[in-house]
Amino acid sequence: MNPGMAVTMFAACFAVLVVAAAAHEGHHPSPSPAPAPNSCSLASPSMVIGVALAFIASLLVLRDRVGNYAL
Repeated sequence: MNPGMAVTMFAACFAVLVVAAAAHEGHHPSPSPAPAPNSCSLASPSMVIGVALAFIASLLVLRDRVGNYAL
């Protein structure tokens, strides 16, 4: 496996872990059901992390694809 592919795979695995942790943000199991929060914002930390990771992954894939065509 070439080093570029290894870095891309590591970045993808790390992104999945970060997205899973962000999705679990604010989740605390309780014995009684709690009311659902009404705050829904595009500026929440989970949304910002998700968008940033999607952008970074897209740039990595684009860089890899453009690099392959340049050869």
